[in-house]
Amino acid sequence: MRDVYIHSAACLAHDPVEDFADVKRELEQSSGKKFRRVNRFIVLALASAYRLPDIAHADSETSLYLGTKHGCATDSFGMLTQMYRDELIPLPFTFINTSANMAGFYVAQTLGLSGENYTFSQPWGSFEKAFSLAYRDIGSGRNEAALAGSCDEAVFPLEEARRSMKMADDETLLEGGCWMHLSSRFEGSLAKINRLGSVSSLAEAEEAYPSFKTDENTAVVIDATLNPESFRVESNTAEVIWLAEEKERVIGSAGGKLLVSLLSDHRYKGILYLCREGLERYTFWMIEKY
Repeated sequence: MRDVYIHSAACLAHDPVEDFADVKRELEQSSGKKFRRVNRFIVLALASAYRLPDIAHADSETSLYLGTKHGCATDSFGMLTQMYRDELIPLPFTFINTSANMAGFYVAQTLGLSGENYTFSQPWGSFEKAFSLAYRDIGSGRNEAALAGSCDEAVFPLEEARRSMKMADDETLLEGGCWMHLSSRFEGSLAKINRLGSVSSLAEAEEAYPSFKTDENTAVVIDATLNPESFRVESNTAEVIWLAEEKERVIGSAGGKLLVSLLSDHRYKGILYLCREGLERYTFWMIEKY
């Protein structure tokens, strides 16, 4: 298994009620291009990817892994309403843009990437899934580099979205995307990724946790599907961050948003991340910063 390194990371997370035109203007300025007939989901995927500082220098063979919880929800709901309630034929570009991999297609085409291109959906941990698959393929030698990320748009009315996500009144709903540029190349990297191991139950995770070395320079991050009542963490030195207790909820990308911020936080040399990868599967990751 080859070593895998993080070369850059970026996140776009904004209040969906704010003027969406600001995000589109940022995209046009950073890309130098104008995009027509793209939906909100595609704009968010593009705008968040263009926040990667080294994105213009990505190798053309770079693969892309995009995870999402809802995909292009607004266009999909609208199109289905047109078809089944109003009995109308949807507009061609609306129909095309609801295809599962259109956002990934736009990102790859705009950046000139010709590597493998994957888009997948799951209700939790979409960023972590993209991260894990990219790590596996680079480590095995299948790919040399990858963009791994997630993206989701808010569904309006927001009251319905908040209710479906079981959000409390004091939690803030954000939409956007998070990306990491990963590679097997050490030169110019920010951090090294180590997959420390996977377990098939929380009991095994609790048993395995003490074997991983942490100190005051390590941030311990616990997946949003876990909380202090369900998983016991004893640490006298490392800071423990429970994603379930974060008041800002980025749809599908909560873990990604936090990892991006911790990578630029000089207080920490390492990040130990316990995340859920399957229905009853949990994985420990260690990110060692330089």
